[in-house]
Amino acid sequence: MLHILPFVLVYSFLASAALLTGDSRNCSCGFYDNVTGELFTDSIVVYFNETNNLPPEFLIEDYENKYEKDWNAIYRQGAVSSNVQLNNTDSLQLTVSPPTSHHLVNGGAIRTVRRDIQHGSFRTFMRSPKPRSGGSALSMMWQYNETEVVELSIMNNDDPTKAWVGTFVNDEFTTRATGVSFITAQNETAANRNYTVLDGGLSNGSFNPWDYVEYRIDWTKDYINFYIGGNLTRSILHKKNSGMPSVPAPLYFKHWSTGNQYYMKGPPGKPSTADIGWMRLFFNSSSMNELDHEKFAERCPTTDACSANDITIRGSTPYVKKATQKWKQNKRKDVARMPALWISVISISISSLLLLHALFKRAPWRKQPKQIAPSQPQHVDAEPNPREAPEYRLPSRDNSILEDPFSARSRRASFDNGGRLEDNLRIEKADPSPAASVWGGSTHVDYLAGLVALCAVLVTVMHFGLTFVPAMIVPGAPQHYRSELWAQQLVAPFILNQMWLGVFFTTSVRFLVMGYLRRGNMKDIAKAAVRRTPRLMIPVASIAMLEYFLVDIGLTSYLRYIPSITWSTWPYVTRYETAGHFISEVLELIYLVPNAVPQITFNYCTGVLWTIAVQLQGAWLVLCGVIVVYEIKTPWKRMAYYVFCLLNHWYAQSWGSYLWFGLLLTDLDVTYGYKQYLYARPAAYYLVLFLCWLCVLFGFSVNIISNLTIFNFTTYENNIHPDSSTGEALWNTPRAVYPEYYVPRLNGFLFAAGMQTIVELSPAIQWVLSLPPLLVLFPHIFTIYLIHGLVFWSWGSWLMVFLADRGFGYGINVTIVGVTSYVLLFLCLPIVTPIVEALGKDITALVWTTATEKSPPRRRTLFPFPDDLFTRRENQDEESRVSSFTMSGRTTLSEKGKGKETVEVQEISQFGFNGKGQAV
Repeated sequence: MLHILPFVLVYSFLASAALLTGDSRNCSCGFYDNVTGELFTDSIVVYFNETNNLPPEFLIEDYENKYEKDWNAIYRQGAVSSNVQLNNTDSLQLTVSPPTSHHLVNGGAIRTVRRDIQHGSFRTFMRSPKPRSGGSALSMMWQYNETEVVELSIMNNDDPTKAWVGTFVNDEFTTRATGVSFITAQNETAANRNYTVLDGGLSNGSFNPWDYVEYRIDWTKDYINFYIGGNLTRSILHKKNSGMPSVPAPLYFKHWSTGNQYYMKGPPGKPSTADIGWMRLFFNSSSMNELDHEKFAERCPTTDACSANDITIRGSTPYVKKATQKWKQNKRKDVARMPALWISVISISISSLLLLHALFKRAPWRKQPKQIAPSQPQHVDAEPNPREAPEYRLPSRDNSILEDPFSARSRRASFDNGGRLEDNLRIEKADPSPAASVWGGSTHVDYLAGLVALCAVLVTVMHFGLTFVPAMIVPGAPQHYRSELWAQQLVAPFILNQMWLGVFFTTSVRFLVMGYLRRGNMKDIAKAAVRRTPRLMIPVASIAMLEYFLVDIGLTSYLRYIPSITWSTWPYVTRYETAGHFISEVLELIYLVPNAVPQITFNYCTGVLWTIAVQLQGAWLVLCGVIVVYEIKTPWKRMAYYVFCLLNHWYAQSWGSYLWFGLLLTDLDVTYGYKQYLYARPAAYYLVLFLCWLCVLFGFSVNIISNLTIFNFTTYENNIHPDSSTGEALWNTPRAVYPEYYVPRLNGFLFAAGMQTIVELSPAIQWVLSLPPLLVLFPHIFTIYLIHGLVFWSWGSWLMVFLADRGFGYGINVTIVGVTSYVLLFLCLPIVTPIVEALGKDITALVWTTATEKSPPRRRTLFPFPDDLFTRRENQDEESRVSSFTMSGRTTLSEKGKGKETVEVQEISQFGFNGKGQAV
């Protein structure tokens, strides 16, 4: 429509050179609102029932967005000229068409030709789409970019009882607190606040929001006010909101829909039409500079201005070509920041080179030569210090046997009497060789390492699917391709679901309680209790702090664009309000009692951290439980106690059922040797395996049946449990729904129990799980667990938007994103894993050492020097000065009257120390 621009200018200068009011006065001195006291220099006034054509002051929009910036939009906006029609007897009609198969919703939109609108009073007479025509939004919107927006939108919603009018500024989230519902607007009497309302009111002073209503936005440098039918519904003051819009931009009127469930819902299933009766736009122009404003004020007193409330005003004020050009900010080069920028670049480059040098110099994939312990040379210890305990004596000067006492103590704390590494974290091997490479080793528990590694990888694949290919995971989610439905029905029920998560919990118990079940030593319980929390929380808090910084600087900013491309609203992350919120949420994670979702999951890339709360609280559960179990010596009583605990935890919907089963399996292995018993009895062995496979198949079948029929076992089983607030069964309450993802399920428990037992008993499964690829990943699974979401939601989201903007098909797009995201994730592992291990394992060992070993004796501040090292020198100087003054007994005066002392300074001899540390 840009070809009409020359006609716009001609029309503006010839037909609108002088605006007329009812009394034929010239309006070249602007438009004054006597209620608000605001004066505006320009206007556009049009009544659509008085014209057969769209005035040249407006352009019809024709576009197709490739993505939307919206957390909850799974459709893209478009606009076509055919959806903008003039009803000759009534209004301008804007229509929204049903969505296409590619989730594009074409609406109708117009905008002002002028782009120089800066502050103004924008008034329009609009009518919402009809009830039950499908959710859409009819908007009057001033917009420069995504963060400079003033918007008033009428949303009919899918449910007419939830229709509302939203008012937003800049990048606000679309909450109903920013607007007014239709029900509230219709039931309350409109006071009009002394503002002129031309039409749309009812006899009782209220208005019908389903009919024509006057909507108004007043935007000045001090405030933004929104009016509905003359009522002031929202006021935003600049002094309380520093990010107010300030630049010039055009004004838009559009009817559109993106399917946002918190905004307008929809989109319509059939064409939906909204109407605009008239527009009265009064505003100031950024084309006028400060000198122009001064001349305007000298030429035009307020009394010469036309009234903005005069209903006889028509037409528009003239404008220059500059007013149609998009405003651009002058880019000023900040020279003061350049030195800091170059210093940062140089520092980052040097640091990166040093890291790469260290990585290749000490490459973990190379086999390190075996170190031969040197024979201990004969040496003579220095004479011992009587004030120092022998174990804290200074080391020998012989560098061949130098050893840091603290590192030695750390090693003593990390290995047991058999020389085997002791650690109780679920992602650690129980008995690896101390010399094993970080890329994996080989022991009798390799199959457990492989099992946990497999679960970790499957969890990341599930999160990738939920982020980029939701139809592959979620039944009923919108599909880009038919293959996504087949993947959801044939693949997802087996490997892409919550069930594999339970194996983490059952496996973790083994490393917590195995030592106590073997030895019955409370020191094993104390070690697990002391080390568990720092072992988990120190790395978690550190990575969470890193993500805090990266989210804060905008690394995940493109995540908000991808729902309209992926059709998934699952990924969401936001920055902490303050650093105090970060500290609070980390502490909450330690003390949170499941089942509940920690607040930190909304500020962390993927919500995996809720499992940390389960692990921490579960640790206390099994550590107390194993003490009780150990004291029950009668086997049948012991087993009955396990059954009692399992049933109660299942009924309470607690993850403790998984943990108690892990304890049971470990107890059967360590105390009763059930493996050897079953291996010696093939019939019993295969019967147990058969029953375990039945449990696994039952877990899978629940997922398959829900895909093929309307019966959902998970929902039914969830509703058996009690409601926490009333004690009633859930099926008797409004909460009788499909359970949240953090709620344990029976099929998941049976799958975890069956799979864990099969892995413990089947040599074939153990061989598969001990394959090198899984063992290579095993040392890095805590790193994968913590950072995979960051990679997907930063690099992956940016790349998806980048490729979509360049016209790549969705299949090619998601393939490239998936391959590159996993390559980047694996490349990060050799760098991040040593840091995570140092923060977790090493510091935890020091915590345990500090808790169990006596601290070294307190040393004097000046050790090994005498306590009066400095005071002795001061006393000697003072005695020397006094003695010298007494002996001389004279003072020499200068000619200017200034005194000068002649002091003999006693020379202080240099002192040393004898073998006992005494000064001589």
